[in-house]
Amino acid sequence: MAPGDLGKNWVPDRVPAPAAPAQLPPPRRARPDTVDANLAVGRAKVDASETFEEAAAHLSPREVFSILNDGSVLSTVLQKP
Repeated sequence: MAPGDLGKNWVPDRVPAPAAPAQLPPPRRARPDTVDANLAVGRAKVDASETFEEAAAHLSPREVFSILNDGSVLSTVLQKP
């Protein structure tokens, strides 16, 4: 499966309730040896994308998993048009 294939399947049928990000654990302070590289790359791809579909199409499965576990990036991607 190509990385772009997952993005097409990742688009939700509906946007989660606004309370969903509030249910995530608070962000932890990252130490240099514990930086989540998948989250960093995923965040960069989300920031470089114009739309939700474009962001989702370029994310790998590991990047998707990391984004779904980070409230701030998840909120950013869900706010894309």
